[in-house]
Amino acid sequence: MILNVSNVNKYYDEHILKNINFKLEGRKSLAIIGASGSGKSTLLRLLSGMETPQSGTIEVNGHIVTEEEYKRKIGFVFQTHNLFPHLSLERNISLILEKTRGCSIEESKEVAIKNLTLLHLSDQLHKLPKNVSGGQAQRASIARAMSIDPDILFLDEPTSSLDPILTYEVLEAIKELKVLGKDFLLVTHQISFVRDFADYIIFMHDGEIIEHGDLSILDSPKSTIFKDFMMKVR
Repeated sequence: MILNVSNVNKYYDEHILKNINFKLEGRKSLAIIGASGSGKSTLLRLLSGMETPQSGTIEVNGHIVTEEEYKRKIGFVFQTHNLFPHLSLERNISLILEKTRGCSIEESKEVAIKNLTLLHLSDQLHKLPKNVSGGQAQRASIARAMSIDPDILFLDEPTSSLDPILTYEVLEAIKELKVLGKDFLLVTHQISFVRDFADYIIFMHDGEIIEHGDLSILDSPKSTIFKDFMMKVR
């Protein structure tokens, strides 16, 4: 992927992201890490085009992230599964494809089944979200994001609400998606997963990028802030 983030600032009630500048090229999987409140989820939403900064520009793979063409090429997975509670797992996907992509009922169903099967949910197609485990529901959410065949998949702490067993289940499923050749941008607290999955790291603190680099920075952080963070999460 190619990222170009220039002089980006984001405010809510306070200054969340502070003059972010960052360039990246030739990587497939970027992990954004840091303590809660460091600004990492906000940065992820800006990179996806879900939110816009008060100042600065963001380009991903040659697109300004506010372009509709770009938004149609990305999938986003939230912290909680965000599925429609009254629809089956299969219908949660097929309905979206019918309404937003203009796919036929038959095509939408076929794509839904294909992606749910990819996430090991072929035996859960007709169940409601309340009747599957939290891990299965989150995998269905990932299947929904994958159903539009995105160039980039964004994952915002996809296991934050899951217990250790379900977390493992979801993260293993995500690892399997790497063979599809897509780009991944993710926020996570799971450092062991970052080591297995990512090929580039951004460490954030208090709305700023403190360090970035390949996986080696996890073992040899330069700043005191990053060293302290790694001591707590090892």
